[in-house]
Amino acid sequence: MTPDGGAPAPDDARPDWRCRFCGTTSGGASSRCRSCGTPREAAAADGAEVLEAPAAAPAASPARGRWGRVLAAVALVAALLGAAAGYLRSRDGAETETVTVTGFEWERTVEVQDHETVREEAWEDEVPEEAHVIARRRQVHHTEKERPVYKHRVAYDVERWTVVRTLKAAGRDRSPRWPDIRLNLGEREGKRTETYAVVLQGRGAHRMQVPREQWQQMREGQIGSAVMDASGAVRELR
Repeated sequence: MTPDGGAPAPDDARPDWRCRFCGTTSGGASSRCRSCGTPREAAAADGAEVLEAPAAAPAASPARGRWGRVLAAVALVAALLGAAAGYLRSRDGAETETVTVTGFEWERTVEVQDHETVREEAWEDEVPEEAHVIARRRQVHHTEKERPVYKHRVAYDVERWTVVRTLKAAGRDRSPRWPDIRLNLGEREGKRTETYAVVLQGRGAHRMQVPREQWQQMREGQIGSAVMDASGAVRELR
């Protein structure tokens, strides 16, 4: 019986104790000090210290705890990488599609220019010699040492070559040609442009502009691989 009238605790459930003679801590099941051999009753009779038994809780293995943290970190990194890859795929949306060349298109244009009188503005030292001055006004040109420097701003009329019309020729064959150029008095030929495109058939019909050299080398029925963007347009042809 214990002093309070209860049943004695089993030896393996008794708290650890410290010997008052040598200060060594012994297990609760020990009847003698494991260092000096003093019986527990004698060591405890004059107030030997009894240590509080720790709460019974499963202790995690240090190695297991470290591996758990490592695995958690790896899983987090993998999740972040997966999310980033998904974002890039959704943003870029590129995919590859097998396509067949089914047609060709071309367009050529020529600008026709003529002299026209246009009104412009410039600083007085930038006005063309052939210009006809309409008005001048004095205004700040720049500042020097926080003080404004004034110059004259000039409005003037001048003859310029401007595009008055654009001639165009287009077709869906393999023989591109320039449009017939018929100039009126005072006109001249301006900028020329040409564009070439192929018609492709894959899961759907597509059209893609290509350089003239590539366009000339391609053949109807040729099979290739097209890189499509998120909108379904062909971004690259291989």
